[in-house]
Amino acid sequence: MPYSVQEVIKRLKECIEGSGYTYEQLEKKTGISRSSLQRYANGVTAKIPVDAIQTIAEALNVKAEYILGWDDTPPAPEDDELQEYLEELKTRPEMKMLFKTLKGTSKEDVEKTVKIIEALKGNNE
Repeated sequence: MPYSVQEVIKRLKECIEGSGYTYEQLEKKTGISRSSLQRYANGVTAKIPVDAIQTIAEALNVKAEYILGWDDTPPAPEDDELQEYLEELKTRPEMKMLFKTLKGTSKEDVEKTVKIIEALKGNNE
């Protein structure tokens, strides 16, 4: 059963605070204004658009279903090394297209994929 608005706000705030992102950083990642993010997390607004929750969840690497209370599986702890790989995949032009494909996969799979791409790139140069 979905959570009440107060419970959704509580989970959203916990996910934001647990991410280590500032509201300014999250604004850059999501395109949602810092003031809106703060209003959502502090319960100032009674309605949070579902698409905003989805966007925030993707930026925080958590499931929107968790924030909404449809899934009680807590977010996995951050793996700094995995996040570095994912950041590299997002920013390097030749690897950017793989980011969406690899999102949500294991650290080992990401490492293997990066090694394969680098090996292929080395063969083409």
